[in-house]
Amino acid sequence: MNDDMTATPEQKKELIVQALEIAGFTEKEQFQGMYTQEHGMKTIVVNLNESPIKAYFNADGKKIAEDDEHKTLEKVGKMITEAEDGRMPSRTDADIIVTTTMQGATPVQPEKSINQETAQYIKDTESFSDDDPAKVTAEMVTKQAPAEIVHSTAPPAPFIPQGTMIKTFVPGLKEIGKIKIGRKGEMKKSRAGNEYRPPEKFNHFEVVTLHKDDNGDFIPDAAVMGLIGDDCKELDVSLLYNNPTLNFFTRFNQYKGGKCMCSGDGEKAVQADGTELVCNPDTCPVFATKKCKPNGILSVVLKDAPRLGGVYKFRTTSVNSIRSILSSLFFIQSLTGGVLADIPLKMTIAPQSVNPVGSPTAQTIYVVNLEYPGNMDDLHKQTIELMTRKAGMQSKIVELEAQARIAITAPETKEDIQDAEYEFYPDTVKEEHT
Repeated sequence: MNDDMTATPEQKKELIVQALEIAGFTEKEQFQGMYTQEHGMKTIVVNLNESPIKAYFNADGKKIAEDDEHKTLEKVGKMITEAEDGRMPSRTDADIIVTTTMQGATPVQPEKSINQETAQYIKDTESFSDDDPAKVTAEMVTKQAPAEIVHSTAPPAPFIPQGTMIKTFVPGLKEIGKIKIGRKGEMKKSRAGNEYRPPEKFNHFEVVTLHKDDNGDFIPDAAVMGLIGDDCKELDVSLLYNNPTLNFFTRFNQYKGGKCMCSGDGEKAVQADGTELVCNPDTCPVFATKKCKPNGILSVVLKDAPRLGGVYKFRTTSVNSIRSILSSLFFIQSLTGGVLADIPLKMTIAPQSVNPVGSPTAQTIYVVNLEYPGNMDDLHKQTIELMTRKAGMQSKIVELEAQARIAITAPETKEDIQDAEYEFYPDTVKEEHT
């Protein structure tokens, strides 16, 4: 995203893909970027490789640009335009856009309130035995629960703006504090006589505000620290989204002089001047010198925070912590049948012995992880409770997560980059002061 918060062409394409997938389009395996959906005797085609991106019909291998009597292509085109502005169709709206109601088809039934079957099901789940964890699985959540809980076909309440909003402006994910396991250390001098502060690591969490003192250090959040203590090894947190990658944003980044020189996802990287290149840490010379590192930013809601309105962010360049957090997110998601948002979790920090490459002895490092504070039965009950409460909201959740994909890619501020460089790239900082 650019500094004026305008979505880039690549980000707009990602939004269009999200909208097409919600509407039931699938990408052709042999033609990357071409999305299709069967429509009676014809196929609706949207080719993302064309400019401008338009929808057309394909029948017997022939391209047909003329719309049908239901104005299907016009509706798909409108969906694409709205997606570029960050407005996603609901699943029900998408069905209306690309599907013509056939004679004799069964109409969508209105949403029902929780009935006796659902109430009895929830009551029955409370009697599951702890000594039979095999019963408590993600499959049980989706197969045994009444369809009313798992998926509602009722149209979600449409979002009707009550005011106006700049269409090219995409709200970012508001940060109201940071979770730290390190800080800038004591002042030292380089060989050239320049002063710099190498990082200092903690074995506990510290929650800080976004304000800094006269030394340039973040000021601890007195309200939160008063509740969790000075030697906090675990935090009560929850997540905003069901998608693990929206909660935990990871990239390979190279920082230098307060700028992000290169950023990649392990396959493709983009340099500061816009040059695209292959991103492969196994062959990258910059990564080999530790000037490029994996970065992970976890966004959580703190249970002990006295206020809401944003998230607390934890940033790390530890391969072990990044792998641990990602593994936990996908593991818990697999047990809940896809649910992560609002599940009460523990964010923990614990010692771990590792054998660094080239080191003859083991070293102790501190690794951050996410855990569910209970057994599989407890997690199962929690999931059912959340799914019951959010029945009928699934399409809106899909829309919000699609918008979040743009929000989390908002550019870092120069101050954020400088803080990350000082804390996680000490060798680069030392070189700059040599």
